[in-house]
Amino acid sequence: MKSKLFRAGLLGNPNVGKSTIFNVITGRRQHVGNWPGKTVDVSWAKVKYQNKLFEITDLPGTYSISGKDDAEKVTEEYISTKPDALLVVVDASSLHKGLYPLIQVMEKGHRVGLIVNMMDEINEDSIDLKKLEKNLKIPVLGLSKNKDKGEILKFLNSTKTVKINNKNPKGRHNLIALLLKGVVKSEARKDGMDKHLFSPLFDLALILLTSLALLAPPFYVATWMNDFVASIVPLTNPISASIYTIFFFLVLIFLFFTTFTLIEDSGLLARAAASTDKYLPLPGKAFFPIVISFGCNVVGVTGTRVIPDKVYKRAVALAVPFVQCGTRIAILLLFLSFFPALTAALLGTYIFLAMLLAVVITILVFARGYKKPPLLMELPKIRTPSLKTAISFTYIRTKVFFTKVGPWIILGAFVGELIQLLNLGGNLVFNTILALLLGFFAKELTAGIMLGVFGTLNVLTLFGPSWASAFIVFYALYTPCISTLAAIKSEFGTKDALISAVWSSFVAMCFALVPLLLT
Repeated sequence: MKSKLFRAGLLGNPNVGKSTIFNVITGRRQHVGNWPGKTVDVSWAKVKYQNKLFEITDLPGTYSISGKDDAEKVTEEYISTKPDALLVVVDASSLHKGLYPLIQVMEKGHRVGLIVNMMDEINEDSIDLKKLEKNLKIPVLGLSKNKDKGEILKFLNSTKTVKINNKNPKGRHNLIALLLKGVVKSEARKDGMDKHLFSPLFDLALILLTSLALLAPPFYVATWMNDFVASIVPLTNPISASIYTIFFFLVLIFLFFTTFTLIEDSGLLARAAASTDKYLPLPGKAFFPIVISFGCNVVGVTGTRVIPDKVYKRAVALAVPFVQCGTRIAILLLFLSFFPALTAALLGTYIFLAMLLAVVITILVFARGYKKPPLLMELPKIRTPSLKTAISFTYIRTKVFFTKVGPWIILGAFVGELIQLLNLGGNLVFNTILALLLGFFAKELTAGIMLGVFGTLNVLTLFGPSWASAFIVFYALYTPCISTLAAIKSEFGTKDALISAVWSSFVAMCFALVPLLLT
């Protein structure tokens, strides 16, 4: 007999470890996609446990379910589908804030359970979970690093419905204070490092070390892979070269996102962001769409919705395409790996600085007269990240890269080969321009076409040191891919999409001239 599907949602504030719990339950059998009509990612998976089939949904982090922004609307809409149960996840050190969405869920009369996460990060015996469970009249589970799938799913079965008759925000806060009376026995937080990390002595070092930690490992692996492969087999066939290139990118993407996730989960990435705000004219919420653009510029453009000012929102959206997405970072690292180590390091540093300058200049140009407000952000606690969790998240991101980017590289190789067979290509300059133009459809298409036409991606051999440097800089900054332009068109209109294409190409040419003028 087929078991009935048990639908359950995980919800809670940002940075409470909700996605880690989801990952423990589901492993790598999960799907990621946009909620219908929204740009917010939602993860879900089906899991079988003790002859019972569960569908677990990881909802976006939110402080409320009142439907004010996309994350809250997605959570509210999911709850309206009447799942069988809801698990509200809270940070053990921030109970008051974490219980707010729980009270809202209980007001709606849903079956619910409370997970108090990160118990190992608070002072011992600072929270009385039994008293909290007694006060709430619903099951409460305390979790630390060593989470068990069976324990969580067994707890899910024990959830229950307790209706609260209160729908007033002030009343909710008063109720939470009453429920927590005698529950929190002492100060929960352990760490006090921020006063040191945000001092002038450490904050610049934090920014530098974070950047090096993100980019150095994939660069050295890229150099080693190129040298190793070149020493054993010449990749002269465009198709075999494209297959190797896909594998090469997969390795770099995996390394980059593993490092990124580890730094993000440690709490250091948010602190590097706050430190950066002191030195760059990127105020307030602008930092968040810029940071997520390292994953994908499309997400960065749609992420500008969190910026309340319309002028500044548009300016940030036009700056987002200069941020190097994961695909471009992998391709740039491949190009740089053909240079001597010192030259590659200097050129890579120049590209990074050019990216920052391009972002700043774009915001200053398109948001003239805008006064920078202070950056208000909640810093997650500093913690030891989980390598297992980081690898699991990276596996999912790498799989998405393989399915979305790999076909474009192979297609580019076929197109390049076809150009050669039909004798449609021209000289070196013509073929390079053609590869860049077709890269408008997908940045990785440029690499595929170059493989097909030239049979190699060794730009140093193809163009020489000066022009190879100029090419790499231009490739990093020129017009965004069609998906990013489509996102700009959707958010701001056709005119701004055209402005983005022209402006980014102009800025790219300006920065690409520098290596030519210096040599």
